[in-house]
Amino acid sequence: MTTCMNEITILSVCYNSKSVITSCLAPLMGAKQVIVVDNASQDGSADAIKKALPNVTVIRNNVNKGYGGGINTGLSEVKTPYLLIVNP
Repeated sequence: MTTCMNEITILSVCYNSKSVITSCLAPLMGAKQVIVVDNASQDGSADAIKKALPNVTVIRNNVNKGYGGGINTGLSEVKTPYLLIVNP
């Protein structure tokens, strides 16, 4: 079975990843859905994502919930049958 990009959600958690997160996600923008959970970054990561990649859903946590907590937060927004978790 071939999976088309329109059936995949990309999910990533970032914390102070401004210098790498947009270049990490840019090649994956053909996916149906791209979600980034920002774990209370202090470096402007969430704003940089929205500016460079406006179609990305950015969820901003008020506190750093850790990697697992961030993934769990993002999972509630997944709307496709397939998921690819990407770590910047």
